[in-house]
Amino acid sequence: MPLFIDESEVTVTAVRAQGAGGQNVNKVSSAIHLRFDIGASSLPDEVKQEYKKQYWALYDRWQLDSIDVVMDSNESDPNNYRAVAKNAIMQIINMLDSVSPDNTDALQSAFDANDVVYLPEGTFVTKLIEPNRAKVVLFGPGKLKLKQGEFSEIILIGADVEYLQIKGVEFIGNKSNTVATDPTLRKRLLNAASPDAFAVVRDCVFHGSNYGGFSIDGKYVTLERNYVYDCGYTAGVGDGISVVSYDPERVVVQNNVVLDAADYGIAVDAVNVVIQNNYVKGAQSTGIGSLARGATGSYSNLGVNMKVIGNTIIDSNNPMEFFCSSTENTVGFIGLEVCNNYKIGRAHV
Repeated sequence: MPLFIDESEVTVTAVRAQGAGGQNVNKVSSAIHLRFDIGASSLPDEVKQEYKKQYWALYDRWQLDSIDVVMDSNESDPNNYRAVAKNAIMQIINMLDSVSPDNTDALQSAFDANDVVYLPEGTFVTKLIEPNRAKVVLFGPGKLKLKQGEFSEIILIGADVEYLQIKGVEFIGNKSNTVATDPTLRKRLLNAASPDAFAVVRDCVFHGSNYGGFSIDGKYVTLERNYVYDCGYTAGVGDGISVVSYDPERVVVQNNVVLDAADYGIAVDAVNVVIQNNYVKGAQSTGIGSLARGATGSYSNLGVNMKVIGNTIIDSNNPMEFFCSSTENTVGFIGLEVCNNYKIGRAHV
């Protein structure tokens, strides 16, 4: 459904700069405040209702009755104020499920035809994307949003992928209790099951999953500067960041932020691991840890050579836990180094 915004519905107000006075500061107008009143606008009623449902629902009160844009008057052409504001407003409106196009087939085709895919702002999918190439590279900045549907996983990377790189992408899930009550539909936003891959996930955002944020397998794994929040269904269901790699050469998980994970904030079952400088808050089970889960047969050494350094874990039920949960793991956490971590609570080793 094509949408148009009448520029005349955008009000323009000159405002003064904030900060300490001096010279002409706070004496002359130096910024422009543009406001678009959703309720009073000429947008269709169904769009207004969708805006109310998706944006106002983030708050417990009616406060988002308008979209506001502030720009520097010294850097903007006065003749273009409303046009600039309209473009910004349309970006928000176009993120609504009811008016957004379904980009699933186009995105799948892009992966099928290219090693490198650049994600445009506001890409919507209604079913699982499965890149089927030896090399998979996805670059933002852009939002990859799951439209309302009976599933929760956005991208599944198969075992044949040898090189995986994802950078600067925001993954937005479809968190719904009706979906989450069916265990078969609880999945992570990104799942890479590629044991021999070189895998890098960097500068991404994951939120709105009814299970975990993302899970990565690989021979060389680097996960850094990612932000994971609002993922999980109920206590004990859904890790923020998960690495399950039975035979890696190197796993590095660093400088990530994980908030309010339903299970582990960061869970790593692997060898040759460095977990450092991460911030984990509000994990309902454990902030950072490993249970050496799934350690069977030749993979009985999970947990060997693991360093956990300089992390911050607060408001989690159990800050840290390293425990061999499998009888097949006959080695245990040899070479486990835990130091310089800031945590509130006990650590179970």
